[in-house]
Amino acid sequence: SIAEEGGPAAGAIYRACGALLSAVDDPRARDALENAQRLNPQDKRSWSLLSVLYGRDRRPMDAAGAALVGEGLDSAAQGKREEASRTLEAALPYVARNPESKAFVLGQLGDAAAARSDWDMAERRYAEAVRLHGAVKDAGALAVEAAKLARAHLAQGEARDACRTLRKAQEAGAAVAEPEMNAACRPPATGGVGPPGPLRLTPGPSPTPPG
Repeated sequence: SIAEEGGPAAGAIYRACGALLSAVDDPRARDALENAQRLNPQDKRSWSLLSVLYGRDRRPMDAAGAALVGEGLDSAAQGKREEASRTLEAALPYVARNPESKAFVLGQLGDAAAARSDWDMAERRYAEAVRLHGAVKDAGALAVEAAKLARAHLAQGEARDACRTLRKAQEAGAAVAEPEMNAACRPPATGGVGPPGPLRLTPGPSPTPPG
């Protein structure tokens, strides 16, 4: 298959295939578009296409959720942070039945809170995203959100919690940069607990798409 696991263009390929299949009412369109969304949840076009498809399949909750997520990502891409946050917040009840989608939206809301330095809210959003990714055993997404959760802990002076979170991220397959691990896990006398700069990590492999 051209859309091999982890390939940089895999999400776009699945999206293109899904759009073509959807145009001719091929039932394989849903699987293709859901794979596209799973591989690249930041792609607003996949969400928008899924919304149309779910509407056609008489799944109004899923259609509304996908539409709102797509709109929220579009607003974020235009720099409309407050509008994006409101739209993504509105999407949460609609995506609640899908833990992967809900975790993604929560992660986006955590990013928005972090951008305005609301670290308490960011921590809560990231923690719930981490819990959901863990529940579905999505190691790659879990590692990314756990690293962001650790940054929120550090921003609030919670180095012990940050250290614990980063170790869990490593166990999930993330290669966390040594400076961040030292900042969280070394006692203050040895130079630990530094400022929460951006975390640099290598996520673990994405799960193999079904089908």
